[in-house]
Amino acid sequence: MARTRSTLLTTRRPAIVPLLQTDTWLRRVRAASQDPWTSPVADGLFAVLARRAAKLASSSPQFDCLSAAEVAGAFPHEPHPLLPAARAFWTQIRTASLDSHDGKVLRFRARFPLQASALLVPQFIHIAGGILGFPFVAGIPSHDSLALFRDDPDVLRLAAPEIRQQFKSAEAPLTGRMWRVDSNGIRGECDLGKGSAPPSRAAVAECP
Repeated sequence: MARTRSTLLTTRRPAIVPLLQTDTWLRRVRAASQDPWTSPVADGLFAVLARRAAKLASSSPQFDCLSAAEVAGAFPHEPHPLLPAARAFWTQIRTASLDSHDGKVLRFRARFPLQASALLVPQFIHIAGGILGFPFVAGIPSHDSLALFRDDPDVLRLAAPEIRQQFKSAEAPLTGRMWRVDSNGIRGECDLGKGSAPPSRAAVAECP
């Protein structure tokens, strides 16, 4: 298996981290009278910001999602607060090694929490696209799991059942759907029976 290593330095974990969440999660927390700050990523997918809380027994940390007022207080005078949070998260993961299988599948070599949040980091997307080509397809069955695939029907036919099974068995499930990613970020859900999805407003598209 070919191996590709991203470089630069790792710093301490940021106190506020970016997370991907689904519309199902958003409906559930709003039904519980919570109103977290959100940034649309694609149809059915949102970015939120959260504080790290106590470490759980599993690999998934517990999180306290920030409200709009809390985000404004944490990032004063910042029109796009997701961007500094993503930059801080990048300092945590930038030295993580990637395994590439024939340029068709890309995964982090080691397990660590919040792998799915890498899709909110423009620098990571550019590294992945340099290996797989744009657009590529992402599977994010849990917050702690990320698998990237070349946008090839034969590859995706094998990958989709695996992602759905991982989602069903995950301790911190996120989504069993597949997502197409271009150089600006997540474009939308990948319909395996159709061609490329039309462009959608991606959270990372505003990054300079």
